[in-house]
Amino acid sequence: MTDSAMHKSEGKQRVQIVPLEVLFGVADVMDNVIKAGKYPEDDWRKGMSYKEILGSILRHLIKWSSPFHSDFDDDDGGTGLNHLDHALTCLMYLRWYTIYKPDFDDRYKGETKKRSTYTCPKCGMGADPTVGCLRCGYINGIRIKDNG
Repeated sequence: MTDSAMHKSEGKQRVQIVPLEVLFGVADVMDNVIKAGKYPEDDWRKGMSYKEILGSILRHLIKWSSPFHSDFDDDDGGTGLNHLDHALTCLMYLRWYTIYKPDFDDRYKGETKKRSTYTCPKCGMGADPTVGCLRCGYINGIRIKDNG
């Protein structure tokens, strides 16, 4: 091999390893919905409910995986493009929202449980009074497990 110019790529993202077919599929979906007049070009950047976009992702994945649907979005008003490309496009939007639109995060956060301030009287480690101390095996001064 002949001498070639030096090029420092260390520490840079290796975008060349991302499959272009997948990127083109996402671009096709975005281009199709814009050309069809379904959405303005940058409308997705306004953000939307995380649960709403997750619903769209799941619907496309379910349709793709169902034996009763085609791999392609060919329902009434559909794009005719692959459901996986639609799901990836929506997933890309959702990932972007997690970076730039955190206020749209409406996922269920669960019930908040107060943390116990119970301290094991034997070893002083924080413990759950209903379970006992995981370090020494005592709860309220009673040995509840054998630590060997």
